[in-house]
This record gives sequence, C-alpha cells and structure tokens, in this order.
Amino acid sequence: MGKFNEALNNINKAIELSPLDHVYVQDKINILESLNRVDDAIELFKTENEYYPQAEQIEAQLYQTKAYNLMHSGKKEEAIQEIKKAIELEPDEANFFHTYGEILMMFNDFEGARKQLEIAKKLHFTPIETYIQLGKCYYELRQNEKALENLKIGKYQAEHSVKKMVLTDDDKRIQEDFPQSELIEEAQKYISEIKKRK
Repeated sequence: MGKFNEALNNINKAIELSPLDHVYVQDKINILESLNRVDDAIELFKTENEYYPQAEQIEAQLYQTKAYNLMHSGKKEEAIQEIKKAIELEPDEANFFHTYGEILMMFNDFEGARKQLEIAKKLHFTPIETYIQLGKCYYELRQNEKALENLKIGKYQAEHSVKKMVLTDDDKRIQEDFPQSELIEEAQKYISEIKKRK
C-alpha cells in the first residue's frame, strides 16, 4: 500500500516484542530501503548479518540500491564508490557490473561503461538490458557493427528470455514467451538509427 512510515512503526513494535526474531529485522531492512534510508538499512544489516546465510549478497544489493540513488542525485563519484563495494563483495555478479555501466552511461562515459558492460556480459545470469545498454554505448562510440550485434541479441532476449506459465484449453500448463515491450522498442529504436547512418 506504500505506507512505509506506518509499516516502520509497526515493525519496530514487533521487534520490541520479539527481539530474537530476525525475520522482523529483515522486514525492517526492506522498509528502510523502500524509504530510501539505505545507510540506515546497511547499518542495521551489519548488526544482523550473522543470521543470514547469504549475508554478502544482501549487503551488496543494499550498496547497489544506494549507488542507484546517488546516480539519480547526480553524484557520480559517490555512486561509483558504492557499486564498487557491491562488486568487492560479489565479484561474479553480472548485475553489479551492469549497474556500474549504467552509472557511467548516465554521466556520458560511454567507453568506461562499455568496459563494465562487457564484463557483465561474460558472467552468469547477464541481465537482458546489458546487451541493449552495450549496444547504446557502441552506438555513442560510433562502432555501428558492434552496436547492431549487441542490440539484436538484446532484442531477441527481450522477445524470448522471459517466460510465463499459461493454461491451455485442455488444462495443461505450458510456458510461453513474455515479450518485454519497452526493451524491444528501445533496441529497435537504436537499430533503426544505426541503419539511417549507413
């Protein structure tokens, strides 16, 4: 419902009543993150991280959220520092290199962004958006062939990588493509622009 302050008050009461229930603390961390109080969420997490089997991954995701917030506030260097903390904790996570690339793109450092996105592309579970963002970097760097190559991969993945379960008329469950319209349109826009250049 978006009533995060009310949720925070209630979760604080729950923690008072059951201080050993660490699920409530995880809920509080999520609420603080939703309120853009990421520093408070990180500090709270550090007091609780021994109770979480994926502590480094959760902490890295909090740094990623903070990096995005700083990026949108126009604070390039601070955003880079935070995403580097995430990468240090989870160096094999493609999503964090993708975020690093997005930060650099936001500040028109397309060569730096290209390097980070190329790293993301080589890791497991590369986000679909990585190929499209990489295509945009190559577009800005006027490397049309590489731009087209990545944009076409990104467009194809946006059309086919996400699946949804549907019921057939005879009540069987099957998976169907769930096209990501915005990503497809974005990739196609750049593909068309490159074709105009030729």
